[in-house]
Amino acid sequence: MILLKPLRYLLFLLIISFFSSGVLTAQSTDDPEANQEYRGAWIASVINLDWPISKNASTDNQKLQMLSIFDSLQESGFNAVYLQVRTEADALYDSEHAPWSYYLTGERAQRPSLTTTRLNLPFERRISGGWSCMHG
Repeated sequence: MILLKPLRYLLFLLIISFFSSGVLTAQSTDDPEANQEYRGAWIASVINLDWPISKNASTDNQKLQMLSIFDSLQESGFNAVYLQVRTEADALYDSEHAPWSYYLTGERAQRPSLTTTRLNLPFERRISGGWSCMHG
């Protein structure tokens, strides 16, 4: 029984050294994207925090806001964006499971105009600007 306590400590130290030695970390590849530093930013849509800045803004204005955010982040060295598309049990996209977001139009479940081009914008920008874009 006395011998078990030092063995537990030894086992603990072995486990710690195993994980900290990099044995289980991702290996370097020849793929330049895999070795690129990842700098991401979260764009929050709840309470019109980051985008859209106003629920009363036109679709064109919301697009300009999104482009301005992307330009500002790119100038700051970011290369990835997390876009919040679900706010308060609603969605910034057409969904069969959730109503349209209040933060797009000022009214819950009101379909905004030109919705497909508005949320395609981050993905179009990703392709043209070398961004990683996550939505959720």
